[in-house]
Amino acid sequence: MVPGHLADAPYRQGLSFKRRTVAVWSLMCGVAALFMARPLPVSANAAAISFTAALLALTAIRRFVAARKLESALSFAVCLASQPLLGTVLAALREDGLDLSLLGAVPVGLAIYTLLAGHDFSHFGYAALGSVFSVLCGWTLFASGWIDGQGALVGSIVASIATVYVSSDLSMLLRRRLPGEELGAAADLFRDLLNFSTYAFRVAAYRRKYRFHPN
Repeated sequence: MVPGHLADAPYRQGLSFKRRTVAVWSLMCGVAALFMARPLPVSANAAAISFTAALLALTAIRRFVAARKLESALSFAVCLASQPLLGTVLAALREDGLDLSLLGAVPVGLAIYTLLAGHDFSHFGYAALGSVFSVLCGWTLFASGWIDGQGALVGSIVASIATVYVSSDLSMLLRRRLPGEELGAAADLFRDLLNFSTYAFRVAAYRRKYRFHPN
């Protein structure tokens, strides 16, 4: 939590911040989608390693760059540059039979919900409605023959999990970001994937470290 954060700001100010953050994040997701259709001429392993390295670089930027405006701009630049790598990884997964095209429903659903929200923006509401939207998109693509049944099922589950993650992280960003830091906040939605993916391991390590041992 930082002084002057947006969690205690007037509702309209927080909503405007969310809308701008979501717009930037959706733009980056669109870049990843483009490169999912036309992947980079590199191996899937190289793309995955490079994308992970970019996430680590984002973490280092947030930790070591003290100037907040510079941190926000650098985070956005690195994150945007990493999107072709993410698209290439997703394309490779699709070639291997794991089609995650339905992840596109997440930024679309969030953008629609954020634009339509008035005085009643609810992170829980978005998580619920966004998950339903992902399932409906999966059913529609399956019914139209764009994806098979497995792709619709797995894609809907992954997209629903991603929707809940984005909803939760977006709410937490309001306590970590200041007005005018939408670029950095959009990058945070990717950067925090490291925390999300390692959460279970960190909890297990904590429990093992502080486990009560009776005499």
